[in-house]
Amino acid sequence: VIYELKAGGVDERRLVGVKLEKLAEGETDSKGKPTEAIRGGSVKQVSFYDDDVRFWQHWRNCSAASEAPTAVNQQSSAFSAPAPSTRGRHFVVICCENKAIFLDLVTMRGRDVPKQELDNKSLLCMEFLSRSSSSDAPLVAFGASDGVIRVLSMMTWKLVRRYTGGHKGAISCLMTFMSAAGEVHLVSGGSDGLLVLWSADHIHDSRELVPKISLKVSFLNIYLFISVFPKCRIFM
Repeated sequence: VIYELKAGGVDERRLVGVKLEKLAEGETDSKGKPTEAIRGGSVKQVSFYDDDVRFWQHWRNCSAASEAPTAVNQQSSAFSAPAPSTRGRHFVVICCENKAIFLDLVTMRGRDVPKQELDNKSLLCMEFLSRSSSSDAPLVAFGASDGVIRVLSMMTWKLVRRYTGGHKGAISCLMTFMSAAGEVHLVSGGSDGLLVLWSADHIHDSRELVPKISLKVSFLNIYLFISVFPKCRIFM
């Protein structure tokens, strides 16, 4: 399942490229452990995950939200400092149609999560979720072809929750942001022309989550959305 490659004494950048190619194609090597025997298919998205960067991004957004006028006199756990990063994880994450590939840039080990682990639905997009009250964090959300968002724990590599009932078609894109009130939201866009708002706080750790707001994409609806969340802070 994991392919090992040590980059000492040679061009590490070239080996990273070879490593990614082998992981995407599901190939094996006589000197390493075999990867998952599943070809990735079409690559939908590539993202970089860094524990320390995510920590400071979240702290920055919490600080900005706490200074907003609408946040006055609100006592929310969103303003408390997140747990400090201790693991120093650095991943390149590749979202493919048939699997997700996690390449640990510290250990140079890769891990495949086939779509069979995510209800056997094609993966189309992904987004990291910054907050969770459980021990499953960090979390990554995958938008799928059936209109359901599935959340994977990067700690246990298990499916921990689903966002359901928002889309009637495939999910095209995902984005997180923090409102002026300090609430973290996940926004999904779908092939059905809908823009759906979800809660991404996971304070109650529910396994099945339903949308907070669903609206048809148009100039008026986007204007109304911005009016409701005028001081949202985008997680970049």
